[in-house]
Amino acid sequence: MHNAKVRLQIHDLEGTIRQRSSNAKTGIISSVMSISGIEGWQMVTNPWIGDTSYDVQTVFGNEAQLFIPAQNNAFLETDVFKFGQGYWLYSPDNYEYLDDNAVSLVSEDVIMQPGWNLLPNPHFCDYDLGQLRFIYNGAMRTFSSIVSMGVVSENVYIYQEGQYQKIEYIPAGRSAYFHVNMTIDDNLLCRFTPYSNSSMPFPLLKDWQLAIFAMQADTDHLILGTSAQASDEYDFRFDLPQPPAKPFSDSIELFILSLIHISEPTRPY
Repeated sequence: MHNAKVRLQIHDLEGTIRQRSSNAKTGIISSVMSISGIEGWQMVTNPWIGDTSYDVQTVFGNEAQLFIPAQNNAFLETDVFKFGQGYWLYSPDNYEYLDDNAVSLVSEDVIMQPGWNLLPNPHFCDYDLGQLRFIYNGAMRTFSSIVSMGVVSENVYIYQEGQYQKIEYIPAGRSAYFHVNMTIDDNLLCRFTPYSNSSMPFPLLKDWQLAIFAMQADTDHLILGTSAQASDEYDFRFDLPQPPAKPFSDSIELFILSLIHISEPTRPY
């Protein structure tokens, strides 16, 4: 049970019934939790805390492979599945793993860097993007605020069903790609606090849009369009960067390289 509230129904002596509910939310989870997925490529994380070392083959099955993003679009294969890390997983079969180890019940902070960040969901609950909080150079910001500042893109992606998909929430047991626009001198943390209130940015108004899809070993697409809110310059909320790299060589990337503003190339999906 997630996002639950305490609700009281009060009956007074005159027969009047009043209902009250708590502002805070809570959750009830089982002592044994599971993660599961289907065959193929996906982005995962380990939601169990502690010093237990999880073997990749034990959790995901024989011939499963786990990768950690590294510098210069490289990936490092690992045999250890640990808490607090975002991973790329290739599983040749469907999988399900159950464990009774402890899970985090407190807020968790994840350090963010300029560019693409593969952030793990550290809790056994889904997160609406608006529930996330960001500590930017010491100041707490909501998701809506950090997007309006042009620091974090509202376009967040997971890889599933053979393509990057834009999401509105991060499922439990999954990692997601966030894009950050800041200098190396800035400091940014993403804070995950279970069942917090949500704050989403105002939606963009679009006049028209056209989606173009390309398929090879997997699928990618880009969206072209116009909006009265856009300009002729680089627009952080409209002009999306080149997709994050993938750990397999036969994937496809579809983007446009702008020759006009080459200092800040516009590379939409």
